[in-house]
Amino acid sequence: MKGKKIILMYHNIANPPYRAKMKGLYVLPSMFKVQMWLLKFLGFKVVTVKALVEQMYANNDTDNLVALTFDDGYEDFYKNAMPILAQYRYPATVFVVSSLIGKTNEWDVSRYGGVVERLMDVQQLKEIKQMGVEIGSHSLSHKDLTLLDDDGLKTEIMDSKKQIEDLLQIPVETFCYPFGGCNERVKDVVRAVHYKSGIGTKRGSVYLSDDLFDLRRIPVRLNTHPLLFIYKIISAYEDKKGRCERH
Repeated sequence: MKGKKIILMYHNIANPPYRAKMKGLYVLPSMFKVQMWLLKFLGFKVVTVKALVEQMYANNDTDNLVALTFDDGYEDFYKNAMPILAQYRYPATVFVVSSLIGKTNEWDVSRYGGVVERLMDVQQLKEIKQMGVEIGSHSLSHKDLTLLDDDGLKTEIMDSKKQIEDLLQIPVETFCYPFGGCNERVKDVVRAVHYKSGIGTKRGSVYLSDDLFDLRRIPVRLNTHPLLFIYKIISAYEDKKGRCERH
């Protein structure tokens, strides 16, 4: 397993509300803590996506690396995940929807009729930034980028970068495609506005030869029990799932 590189995909770290339409996107805090312990037990080095990409640029194929990613910037990351990450001194990468910072998950409610969830505000983002969390962009308003015209596409990708950089006074180098919506036209804009990597929902491990603007991830869900979690991260299970997606 030497040299394995993976990116784990999380959304909510919380007990799923009774009315939640997509309960699978929640991971119980107690299970999340077990998963973080397993990463340590299995010998993975936890890094940000930015650091993992830097290792890819450097052609480093020796360390077992895992990047922890959290889509949307939910407040439960601050309340439930951050204390556990701090205990293990793990960094992470959180992707925020820039125009909705401090608001709620409007895209879920309008699209799926899901429950309203709070998103982290600027002060919370500043705090987690100080604790080793990389803040990336998840677009301006969480639209499917593949459906937008050129002007709308540029606005969602470029304006979100500028908003986050202005609010937090940090460089924003990693982009996450809302709903996994990614094609060559979308990737071209992400490259053009000087992100260094792009990440979606395609499944699998990360390899040095991969497209840095279409990085694969391993989803962690409510039903990802410890044995399945281990199987996902040390075997070829997710790579096989990813190959199935292409057919």
